[in-house]
Amino acid sequence: MAQRFPVEILPILGAVFMFIGLATTYGIAAGLKHTDAFAPYISNTGDKSPENGIFTIVMSGTTFLLVAIMLIRFKQVWDGTYHTGIKKIIIQIVNCVALPSGLISGIGTLLVGSYRMSENNALHNDGVVIGLLFGFIYMVLHTAIGPFVRPRLKLRWLVLGIRIILLILIVVASGIFLGCKEYDYYVLLKISAITEWFLYALIQSFFFIFVVEFRKMNLIFHFEFQENIRDDFERVWSDDKEENSLSIKLLPNC
Repeated sequence: MAQRFPVEILPILGAVFMFIGLATTYGIAAGLKHTDAFAPYISNTGDKSPENGIFTIVMSGTTFLLVAIMLIRFKQVWDGTYHTGIKKIIIQIVNCVALPSGLISGIGTLLVGSYRMSENNALHNDGVVIGLLFGFIYMVLHTAIGPFVRPRLKLRWLVLGIRIILLILIVVASGIFLGCKEYDYYVLLKISAITEWFLYALIQSFFFIFVVEFRKMNLIFHFEFQENIRDDFERVWSDDKEENSLSIKLLPNC
């Protein structure tokens, strides 16, 4: 029995899940007057009960989806570069550095969702910095190797240009967000909060572009069960011009 899951759905799910989740926590927090209704910090929308539980779920769920995207992208680059020799080695080194950077950024996001500002502000802020810093490293590295990975997109240079623009905007937004946050002035704090929402929208936009590169790629699960036989897992990656498939097979092993 085989089940196919179109991988291109993952970036869409990540963006939709985070948007709906944060909109929910904002609505609850603003409705209960737990935070300022006008441009609160994202973290302030999940600082008090009952919205804090939803906020943790949103951050954890978003992290799970982003990590899934990172792992699939790692496998895609590992098997999908059309270069050989030293160029292939460089691409794979970059790929291997990018994955742990992305995973560390995920840990930062989990810290943001797990530790509320009112309880442990220092650890919460550390999570923000870790998530932004290592997430940015991941995005820079995959921007660099993106044009050299199959599927070889006709608009790959346009995709590269869009990613570079997003990275520039992320740097500017991060500077405004973190810089204005240091000053205890209402206007600057509101500018910082608005920029934070814009910043996370930019980050989601970067990962959303993977929809284009994940086209015609399926995560395929094969399950075969036999009685009294030990089961073994085998991961198979097939790559052709029409479709890339990541298969997980549950095979009998005598």
